[in-house]
Amino acid sequence: MTAQPTEVSGGDRQPLSFGNTLWVLLWNLIPVTGVLLFGWSAFSLLIFYWIENVVIGGFNALKLAVLCGAHGKKGALAGAFLVPFFCVHYGLFCYVHGVFLLAMLMFGGMAPPAVAEGMDPMNLFAAVWSQLQLDEELRLGVLALLATQALAFLLLWLVPGRWRDTHPMIQMFEPYGRIIVLHLTIFVATIPVMIMGEFALAVLALALMKCGLELGLPQFSFGLDKIKEKWPVELTDK
Repeated sequence: MTAQPTEVSGGDRQPLSFGNTLWVLLWNLIPVTGVLLFGWSAFSLLIFYWIENVVIGGFNALKLAVLCGAHGKKGALAGAFLVPFFCVHYGLFCYVHGVFLLAMLMFGGMAPPAVAEGMDPMNLFAAVWSQLQLDEELRLGVLALLATQALAFLLLWLVPGRWRDTHPMIQMFEPYGRIIVLHLTIFVATIPVMIMGEFALAVLALALMKCGLELGLPQFSFGLDKIKEKWPVELTDK
């Protein structure tokens, strides 16, 4: 089966549906609430965003497994390669990004003394775990994040049958754009916070900027639609 070629480019507009926009706003309310009501520091906020990327990557691996497994033996064989490859590749991507993030926060003096003292940025998981133990509100935020992502997976992807018309390669690369959003947030918003100090308005501006960038990112396909032309796969067994 050959896919029909389409005119696509890296800048093709693909606006979020109303449902997806609502969910993006909903889970971005979690860190905004953390800043406004619980006084999250920039450190807690950016640790939350790093955990958010990991959680979304986990659900994307689940989507990829469902998508491939629903297409018989050929799909299962494809999934046996794509799912582990995604987990390793995206996991390394998140780890390197997390090390960079932690080093930047420690260099800027935004890491709590209990976390920063004697801590090596390469020891990323210990730093994240330490902050989760210290910050109860951050733990609650992560639990709320897990709940909203699970609901979004069920109500916006699994139940509507999005797996029927999603290309496995596009699904595999879908969450990488979030890393771009987080990097943009760091460079544009975190450096001024480091310079001016962590007053609540600056940390809130960081959270709102990340939400705005995330809402705008799906307006661009980044050339992912060209995957359908390059790999016009048909996973369903004949």
